[in-house]
Amino acid sequence: MILKCLLLALLVAGCFAIHTAEEWENGRVVYQVLTDRYARTNGDTSSCNDIRRYCGGTFKGLENNLDKIADLGFNAIWISPIVSQIDANDGDGFHGYWFKDIYEINSHFGTSEDLKSLVKAAHAKDIWIMLDVVFNHPGPIGNDFSQINPFNKPEHYHSDCEITNWNDQNNVEYCRLSGLPDLAQSGDNMNQWVHDTLISWIEDVVKEYDIDGLRCDTVPEVHTTFWDDMSAAIDGGYAVGEVYNGREDYVASYTHHLPAVLSYPMFFTLNNVFINRNDMSQIESTYRSYENNVRDILALGTFAENHDQPRFLHQRNDVKAFASMLAYTLTADGVPIMYYGAEKGFNGANDPYNREPYWSRSGYDSYLYQVIKAIATLRKENKEEWGSQKMTFGHVEDDLITYWKGKVFTTLTNVGSDGAEVQRYAKKHPYAPGETVCNVVWGAKDCVVIENDGTMEVALESGEPKVWVPKSWVQ
Repeated sequence: MILKCLLLALLVAGCFAIHTAEEWENGRVVYQVLTDRYARTNGDTSSCNDIRRYCGGTFKGLENNLDKIADLGFNAIWISPIVSQIDANDGDGFHGYWFKDIYEINSHFGTSEDLKSLVKAAHAKDIWIMLDVVFNHPGPIGNDFSQINPFNKPEHYHSDCEITNWNDQNNVEYCRLSGLPDLAQSGDNMNQWVHDTLISWIEDVVKEYDIDGLRCDTVPEVHTTFWDDMSAAIDGGYAVGEVYNGREDYVASYTHHLPAVLSYPMFFTLNNVFINRNDMSQIESTYRSYENNVRDILALGTFAENHDQPRFLHQRNDVKAFASMLAYTLTADGVPIMYYGAEKGFNGANDPYNREPYWSRSGYDSYLYQVIKAIATLRKENKEEWGSQKMTFGHVEDDLITYWKGKVFTTLTNVGSDGAEVQRYAKKHPYAPGETVCNVVWGAKDCVVIENDGTMEVALESGEPKVWVPKSWVQ
């Protein structure tokens, strides 16, 4: 009897391949794509006539470019929601956030078999797949619920009201975001069938497509009890939630219901520092606020750009400043996420111009590509430096911040390409006197020797970031 129970337990445990937060923290580097905007099946690079409509990217197109993503240093890909979408008069649901039928794959992206092929090919290259999912709302249908499967009745939704006060949690959870019908999956007015259907659906999707992790849309708009149940349903697998808010305590509170959240407070801080050139000490202040509230600071999703924000280079046209912000997200605590096109220097404004087709610009920005590839590869190949320890801050000043994790020492400034050289003699770092360390971006061309008294000369020319490692790592 005991043997039978053990075998049953093993079989049940084996139902989910989804990885834990700890596994994602240990050297995973995420490349975010909008599936429709990354690559067409046949490699066609002709222009997209209307970027508010589908442009033709597919699962097969993405599969055909896995080596390109891996060569850039990434070993995980965040893909768009996969289900069929509502198309509106002013735009299509190419982004994936307007679901129509949760049981139907978006035919614009391909078939169920195409998705399985993508995941299988990615796994063969040690690339994990993070699936974006929406539990809060379907597409823009007004009150014509008959268009949605399976949630086709008024009782499947909360009342018809709009979110007007983001400081009123009841208003946020029970009313509509931008007019999108609000599913009654949780809270005081929960429809148990809606709740159970969504939970069963995500269990099935994760199993059928061998998904490695989830990105959950519109988290504060859904009551926390649902996130508790969903986390339990996926057996504690990694799910990072979108909590679009700048308050560390508010955002961090959701890490007690999901394994992780996207680090929006740090994103806003990084914008203040690297775009608006404010005091760099804000970075440590935000980190400390998180540290006191978040369940696992190493699991936070850190990012410099995404599909909901104007591109960095639209706001500050300075690749060195952008490289510095990217370097922070790639070396600091958290699971790093980079939005597609950063390596090409995309500079689109708000939606939809920040969702440009990847093929709309040929070639790369050579400097950004070099910085991203060097640091992402470092993180991917030296896993022990990232998942087991928190970062230690060194020098924190108006125009300079330094910190380290293990033997990786990051030095950043926000002065930009036109700024004066930032030079300091650092006493706080992870190296021994006499040790030679090199900037991973330039390798053996840019090395320094730690002085006998432990001093390290740090010189950041033209605003560039430098990430230091022992010389043996770059030879």
